[in-house]
Amino acid sequence: MDVPADMGLWYENGAYQLDIGNLLTLATSDSYTVRVYYASGYDDITLTGTSSPLQSPPSPSAPLFGVTYPASGEPTFTWAVPKSPSGASWSYNLQAYPYFTHSPLLEVQGLSVSFYSDPLHTDGWSLTSASTYYLWNAEAQNSSGDTISYQAIFAAHPSAPVITGIWPASVVAGTTLNINGFNLASPTNVRIGSTDLTVTVSSATQITATVPTPFNETNSYLYPVVTTDNGSFNWGLYYGAPLGNGAAVKVEGYVQDAAGTKLAEALVAMVGNPPINSATRDASKDLGSFTISLLPNNTPFSLRISKTGYQPTYTAQLTLTDNFTAPSPYPLLTYTQLNSLASGMLPGKAAVLLKVKNASEIPLADAIINVTSSSGTVYTPRYAVAPNNYTGTSGTTTDGNGMVLIPNVNHGDRLTITATKPSWAYTTMIAVGAAESLSYGEIYGWVLPPTITSFTPASAEVGAVVSIYGTNFNPDNTTKVYFNGILQNTRVVNNTSITTLVPTGVTSGPITVTTAGGTATSPTNFILLLGLSINLPGQGRGTITGSGGASFSCAASFDAKCDATAPYNSTVTLSATPDAYSSFVQWTLGATTSTNPTGFAVLMDGAKTVDANLGLLGLLKNMESEAVYLNDEANPVWRALFFATNSQPTLRAVTLGTIPLPDNGIAFNTGQSVKLLGGYTDFREATPNGYTYLTGPFTIVSGSLVLDRIVIK
Repeated sequence: MDVPADMGLWYENGAYQLDIGNLLTLATSDSYTVRVYYASGYDDITLTGTSSPLQSPPSPSAPLFGVTYPASGEPTFTWAVPKSPSGASWSYNLQAYPYFTHSPLLEVQGLSVSFYSDPLHTDGWSLTSASTYYLWNAEAQNSSGDTISYQAIFAAHPSAPVITGIWPASVVAGTTLNINGFNLASPTNVRIGSTDLTVTVSSATQITATVPTPFNETNSYLYPVVTTDNGSFNWGLYYGAPLGNGAAVKVEGYVQDAAGTKLAEALVAMVGNPPINSATRDASKDLGSFTISLLPNNTPFSLRISKTGYQPTYTAQLTLTDNFTAPSPYPLLTYTQLNSLASGMLPGKAAVLLKVKNASEIPLADAIINVTSSSGTVYTPRYAVAPNNYTGTSGTTTDGNGMVLIPNVNHGDRLTITATKPSWAYTTMIAVGAAESLSYGEIYGWVLPPTITSFTPASAEVGAVVSIYGTNFNPDNTTKVYFNGILQNTRVVNNTSITTLVPTGVTSGPITVTTAGGTATSPTNFILLLGLSINLPGQGRGTITGSGGASFSCAASFDAKCDATAPYNSTVTLSATPDAYSSFVQWTLGATTSTNPTGFAVLMDGAKTVDANLGLLGLLKNMESEAVYLNDEANPVWRALFFATNSQPTLRAVTLGTIPLPDNGIAFNTGQSVKLLGGYTDFREATPNGYTYLTGPFTIVSGSLVLDRIVIK
């Protein structure tokens, strides 16, 4: 980097000091090469290094609230100097000056005591206005000269009352409310909303008041107002977090460092209400654990976790109606660790770290993080490829660890963080950026319940393709499809449709889709279609019709079939209508038979096969005269031959079976030439398909008889 420097400003006693900013990741023994160019053209190279870099600034870094102004005499400013880290010895340099100016009101160098007190002198070091904000810079320095500093803002309130904290942070009728602050003695009124509280004890720094019974305030957010002769202080108009309306809740959890080591003596405090706090326990109890009580009910709040040597961590915004146990430890990072989370972290900015999980605390992959900010600043999430590894990573969705970092958040910017993934819903995380601090929270996701809007076809047979339409089908291996309770494992799933097959063994009923998010049921029942097969073993002809569960009509002829489908458990009524040369013989369904050609009922509780037997009445036909000789007439063969008077008439024998002759046989004595053609299944067909058998004596007396496909036995 190029750093312009005027050596005339820095040169003293043969030495110069050069400040190099933006060195975000420092470690012991890091070395730097500094080349200084002179106007004469010469240059010098200097090698320098870090000895023992300080990892975090002192905490508390500034006065958090107003300075007490006594009734007479000078007000005194005090600051509790934080302890040095274990094994280290720090001294402090302090500065205080009005906001937007650079004229210090206070400068203290090399402070090493544990408590600092200083009168507010009339020579300029005075805090005179309740509306004036002051900048505070506390710089820590170790014996090697390594320094680290942090700048914050505080305000002074000369005489009016100031509330610095309230506990418990939730209001219940009949309970006691403790109000801490300055200039609180002899209040003329303490009120929450439109309800006056009864003051039982008051002093300059604390008020104890009783909440009346009944307490009829209905707002979820409550802001006490304290009024004295010197003015009023509304907790909601300044720093204070709102009180909850209901029984106070508590939060339990753990605090650990970047290596996963649980930390003792970390302070966990409610943001905006620091008197509500707790320290993490040591190894003699439950190392790193904490329990913080008296927190607001059903009112958003955050916790601030701090420890000397570490940057503060803020929890994501919590809104609780019951006690809460944090599912994951809260991390505390050093300055170097915080600024090393991702490349390009800038000084004075905040970082927000979050984890996306399901209800079972399992990190979720494939979630897209969306960030909106109160300032309108656009922040780009960084997705970790491994825990705590965000350097140079700019993925598109969470990996299997579920971790996401939002770097370089402006101080005070309120972020609304959401996650999206098809078929999933997520909680929303609220975090507020705090300079040089980490905000940590978790977003929980759950699978949305599926819905079925329709399916097609509405009815089908086993093995047919069915398409199901809806939402949140969650295309993973957990999605199951059932037809009236019968599982079908063969399916192709995407988020809004499923393609599957009708399974074996199914009956009519609803289609259900089950995912990790629940079960959806189709708005209408799926209708199973069953096969109805009608065999025609007889030689007669006619028409077979169906009604009821299936409506159809098909022509009946020898050895043909009539196929249809009907809904499960429906009844199909069959009727047979023979043609002029046929007669109905019998219905056969398993062991059930009927000779009634109409009204044969078939219950479709499974696939069914029915025989419809139509017999043939017309045995022979004279093709010239078109006379038909029926099998119910006496001696139809003799009559056909006898009446064949034309020259070479042709007779067709319409049967593939046997035509029995009379016991005394037949004598052909007409003197005619006759052709007797056999093997036809119907004399209306053009081509024979087999042979016709005549059984009995057959005598030719006069005339000629040409036999084709006729066998005489």
